[in-house]
Amino acid sequence: MTRATPATTVSRAAVMAAVAIFFAYVDFHLTESGLLSPASTYIFLWALAGWAAIVAAQCLASPVMAREVVALYANHVGVLGALLAIVICSCLFALMPTAYWNDGVMYLLYPPYDAIVVVLSMLLAVHGVHRRVFRVYLLGAFVLFAGSVLYDALYPGTFSLVPDRAAGFAENPNTAAFILMLLCISIVDFDRFRVADCAAWALTAVGVFLTLSRGGAILFLVGFGFYAYRTIRVNAARPAHLIKGGAALAAMVAAVVVSGVFLVQRADMFALSFQPRLGMIDGESQLVTEDDDRIEALKTAVDLVKRSPVVGYGTGYSYSLSDVTPHNMYLQQWINNGLPGLVAYLFLLGASARTFWKRRYTRGVLFVALVAINGMFSHNILEERAFLGLLGILLTCSFYERYPAIASRIARSRFQSVVS
Repeated sequence: MTRATPATTVSRAAVMAAVAIFFAYVDFHLTESGLLSPASTYIFLWALAGWAAIVAAQCLASPVMAREVVALYANHVGVLGALLAIVICSCLFALMPTAYWNDGVMYLLYPPYDAIVVVLSMLLAVHGVHRRVFRVYLLGAFVLFAGSVLYDALYPGTFSLVPDRAAGFAENPNTAAFILMLLCISIVDFDRFRVADCAAWALTAVGVFLTLSRGGAILFLVGFGFYAYRTIRVNAARPAHLIKGGAALAAMVAAVVVSGVFLVQRADMFALSFQPRLGMIDGESQLVTEDDDRIEALKTAVDLVKRSPVVGYGTGYSYSLSDVTPHNMYLQQWINNGLPGLVAYLFLLGASARTFWKRRYTRGVLFVALVAINGMFSHNILEERAFLGLLGILLTCSFYERYPAIASRIARSRFQSVVS
């Protein structure tokens, strides 16, 4: 194991700070509140581009490093090809007469943005000195973001656009629940029980509860259910570990229940008079009502697909329908970019899932599964850096776990260059 140098320490501190800021959406909140200019999207891209420039310079100085970076991208042709297909569909279907241009080129630029973020994020974990502790970086982002959600519940309206639902720095409660889940599964260990992991799940459960997100609750049940099944199965031959893990999980559930009761009684968010979603927990109100505007939007989307199932209506068209979009990623792709756009998005999910599955990378498989599920009740997944950035990071981490010899060659090459 190589000793940490002052340069390594500074580099780690810088990357950890950047990951905490960008993946906890701190910059997003600062931009929305007018405290940061230019827009957070540009700052995020500039930060990624700056890091990519550093890696590119290192590749020019080290042929071994250059070959390994090329190998990294060459081993993800399927995922990168799917991103390219989404970009091409967006450009081609923007030429349709019914494409939506009222907001300028924004919806045309989303797919290229998606591809750039994934491609550049893959370089964040390319160095072993960062990759080995990247889960610690993400842990910092997770704690920071979860803290903002809790603060939003104690002081309603601080961040959230909906005062009776916490959202933290993301400002949207449903997005907040999605971010919490993705960050949580990116930091927990699926091969053993750890008290720290139980604490992470407990904090995630409380955070998702405070968002009062129906989709978030589904994601949590799926994610935590898989985690419990996986860890129990892996430790089935070790009774002592099972007992320890069972006790930790029981303590986690108790902590979540106690925290939930305390927050309902004390958090100002639950004292607001317009709190209809709280009744869903005890059955006083329905999870989905017949007059739900999302149901109407969904029906409208299905009707549109039936009318033009092959070519759709043009890039961005779904945003011209009303204030309520379909809230379904699959229908939105189908409406905007026709069947090719839908297939391209499904290809992205399928290629990512296949890559993680072949590498036996459990967190990656669960990551894609949660994204696929969330697509049933969210339309802006391809706009979320929590998905795009983490996809790139997990692809790189799984690559080096699958091919550890590559990391060893890079380490040896750097050591030799330092010695010489």
